[in-house]
Amino acid sequence: MKILIESLAVNVGSNKWHWKYDVNGNFTVAGIKKILSSVNHDSPVRAFEWNNWVPKKVAIVAWRAEMEQLPTKSAFMARNVPVQGQDCVFCGEYAETSEHIFVGCQFAQSVWLNITVWCNIQPIIASGINDIFSLHEVSSGSSKKRKAIHAAVLVAV
Repeated sequence: MKILIESLAVNVGSNKWHWKYDVNGNFTVAGIKKILSSVNHDSPVRAFEWNNWVPKKVAIVAWRAEMEQLPTKSAFMARNVPVQGQDCVFCGEYAETSEHIFVGCQFAQSVWLNITVWCNIQPIIASGINDIFSLHEVSSGSSKKRKAIHAAVLVAV
């Protein structure tokens, strides 16, 4: 053991970190962002727009609904969780998915009709949940009115 320790050569000087992904060896946030963006080529079609007028826990439900990540009957069945039937609890006609619960279901459509009356906007014609979340973008009026419509939509979901 003593022979191993005596054979060690120790260099005197300062230690320095070297980032191998930069020519100069310097780490930067911009550099890591560039590396990560070159690896991930999948960008979302539409980024979820957060609204500070809505409580975070409410917005998270809407965000998860947009990604089809709510605990619906269809989601449970896809994960092999036993459920009694896959039909919507409101209409009983179609599979219970986030898309159906918030857009396709007759019950949901009556809720959206009441929201349009309350917000004094044109009736909503939506083919998907993204149409609901982008409703404020096509609405006329002031930015406050558009933000209020967006908040109302997020809360309704």
